[in-house]
Amino acid sequence: MKKRETLVTLSYIFGAQVMPKWAFDRLQKGLSAVLADLKTDGANMMGIFYIPHDVRASVCRHIQAWKKIPEPWYSARTLRERTRQQLLERQMTEAGLTDDIDIKTPPGCEDNGPDALGYKDLTVMLPHTDLLEKHEPRLSKLFTAYARKMSSTAARQKVEEYLDSTWQPNVTLIDMDYENKREVKCSPLVDFRPHEVVRSLFGNIPAAYVGNTHGVLNHFTSFFDFIAFWMSRLQARIVIEVILGEMVDVCERLRHGILRQHQEKLGKLEPSTFPKAYDGIHMSNIPFVTPKPIQTPPLM
Repeated sequence: MKKRETLVTLSYIFGAQVMPKWAFDRLQKGLSAVLADLKTDGANMMGIFYIPHDVRASVCRHIQAWKKIPEPWYSARTLRERTRQQLLERQMTEAGLTDDIDIKTPPGCEDNGPDALGYKDLTVMLPHTDLLEKHEPRLSKLFTAYARKMSSTAARQKVEEYLDSTWQPNVTLIDMDYENKREVKCSPLVDFRPHEVVRSLFGNIPAAYVGNTHGVLNHFTSFFDFIAFWMSRLQARIVIEVILGEMVDVCERLRHGILRQHQEKLGKLEPSTFPKAYDGIHMSNIPFVTPKPIQTPPLM
């Protein structure tokens, strides 16, 4: 059960604007563990992340911002309202347009599927029934009553009031530095839907590799279970170096062999042995390009 709760929490982090309180608490516990490792001299992260000391302060600052009590402008209620508004605007903008990229839709992730329509109705991705009954029996009863009579305004209002007062925002969507500097302040981009994120995930890994399943949340958990399985087997062969800086400057320093001149060994990770050329470089938060949620995951 604990493993599945972790997989469901990861699903909310990567694919939803808001999450249940129990998933939020699990996220916060993970963030605290990451902070503790970052503040330990000579420690690497999970044996694979090399984060230099001069970078750790910046990473810690962002994680600490995610641990603060959410401000009203990114509460669960505000994010849900903003999501509805932005999705409506996006729908009007994209009317008549079609995707050029042909991505096979995993079963249950269609735009007109029950999960997509349920999300459109309440702007939340509900957890599995047994987790809902275990952690939120009151919401389970409220949602059951609403599902029996979808036309009931009173039943819907009770569900929405519970979600707005109890569920928590996905704080990893919020970049405090960017939100305070952008022209329209405190207005994060949240115009994505969980089933669309699943389709993007399986654009790189065929769904058949992960297993035969159905439904958005099941696809999420299967995907992360698949990644965890292979990460555990490839961990001894992987090193992820975290570099913070202006791209051209970093590449020039790398080219001339001075990027890691003063970097120290952390655990078993020795920067002098790192390569000077890469098969590929992933950059997130590229200037003038608004990041999507999948591009900026927390270190978990």
